[in-house]
Amino acid sequence: SSLKNLETSANQIINGELEKELDITAKDEIGALALAFNNMLKRIKEITNVAQNISTGNFQVDFNEKGKTDRLGLSLKGKIRKHQNINLISKKIAEGDYQSKIEIESENYDLSKSINQMTQFLHDNQVQSENEKWFKDGQYQLNEKVRGEIDLSVLSNQVITFLTKYLDAKIGLIYVTDTDENLTLLSSYVYEQRKR
Repeated sequence: SSLKNLETSANQIINGELEKELDITAKDEIGALALAFNNMLKRIKEITNVAQNISTGNFQVDFNEKGKTDRLGLSLKGKIRKHQNINLISKKIAEGDYQSKIEIESENYDLSKSINQMTQFLHDNQVQSENEKWFKDGQYQLNEKVRGEIDLSVLSNQVITFLTKYLDAKIGLIYVTDTDENLTLLSSYVYEQRKR
């Protein structure tokens, strides 16, 4: 009977069997129920197909929810959007863009938090590495400037000129102390001593 076919098909769906649609062509309430049942089965197949794509890492699937009350569809679409965003940010990170962050919509979404923490760690390491390189380059260049036997005033001029430019400072001064611990200006860069 038609009702028995509906019951059998419902039990098959419960067990994950989604291949067989109902073949009921009656034009009464049972036929209308069978048509609604087949439409429900098509929707379940569509959602299952999307879920299978997601489970294999394919988030480039096209999926539309059926409206504002379609909680499963909205959840699935949200999950797809989140993973597409994570994929996009991960690609940027792989290319060295450590400024990108994943928007965390829920405190329970640990993957976003972990990726953001990793990105911050990589960014901090990059900054530290660049600072260390800048420091070492400066040391090397300064060593090159002071190499050899050079008069103290020439040496101090070379050192303050280099340091002021390297540090991007506006002015630079080098003072020396005498035996009475009085300071005397030895060298300056972009600085003129005022007469008193």
